Amino acid sequence: MGIGRPSTYAPIISTIQDRFYVEKVERKFNPTSLGLAVNDFLIKYFPDVFDYEFTAQMEDKLDEISRGERSWKATIGQFYTPFEKKVEVTEEKGEKVKLEVETVDKNCPKCGKQLVVRTGRFGKFLACSGFPECKHTEALEQKLDIKCPEDGGEVVLRKTKRGKTFYGCKNWPECKFASWTKPKA
Repeated sequence: MGIGRPSTYAPIISTIQDRFYVEKVERKFNPTSLGLAVNDFLIKYFPDVFDYEFTAQMEDKLDEISRGERSWKATIGQFYTPFEKKVEVTEEKGEKVKLEVETVDKNCPKCGKQLVVRTGRFGKFLACSGFPECKHTEALEQKLDIKCPEDGGEVVLRKTKRGKTFYGCKNWPECKFASWTKPKA
């Protein structure tokens, strides 16, 4: 059973990555803790949308609409009216999902509280658990087991302010090594 229709595959993949529901690891998508929490929430409060029978019937109706055999307004209305009510009820009465916070074995250099892993628009980063009182953040470095070709230090994966990934020496700013392509181990 696939997801969506062929014309929606690319936008679906972009959306689940942009919202950090999945992360790409070695050409495969792995769900994040946020992605798993969203999935569990949707299955709990909107089970019909995940029902194979419902999905198959909706696909058939969409095919009939594309052939001009069915009114799209009536079909979407039949789905959307009860769905909209369900969303309203869920917003009012649905329980809030509390994500587990990933901790690291490092303390904040400003206030001494433990640093935790957070997700922002450019991916994961370290932040002080004392937020909002302490606003300290720092890059979350991904170790690669590659030695720097300039000083023999560790090469880590980093991101620019615009979110583009590059490889750099952990000893920066003393060592200026940086590369857009992965250096050889």
